[in-house]
Amino acid sequence: MEITTEQLLTKYVAGERNFAGIDLKRATDTAGIELLKGANLRGINLRGANLHSADLKGVDLSRAELTGANLCSADLRGANLSEAILVGANLRSASLGSANLTCACLESANLIPI
Repeated sequence: MEITTEQLLTKYVAGERNFAGIDLKRATDTAGIELLKGANLRGINLRGANLHSADLKGVDLSRAELTGANLCSADLRGANLSEAILVGANLRSASLGSANLTCACLESANLIPI
């Protein structure tokens, strides 16, 4: 399911948390503005979501469900992934500098660097 970054944020603020399988490749709005940078998405369900090359710098993804998510080449520098479930997630070439991975479940995740 395709969804814009702006739609995701609007729905999240309204209380929706289940965004399993969405496609947010690059995670920018139509003008190219990085809307997710620093956003609070605590507890969001992004199971199987496509977040390839997304700019997620400083995003709060604590307790997020990211099982099987494609985060290949995503920028997660400074993101809060504490207690996130990243089972089988693709983090190949993702930037994780200063990311908080405290108690994150990374079982079978692809963490091959650049």
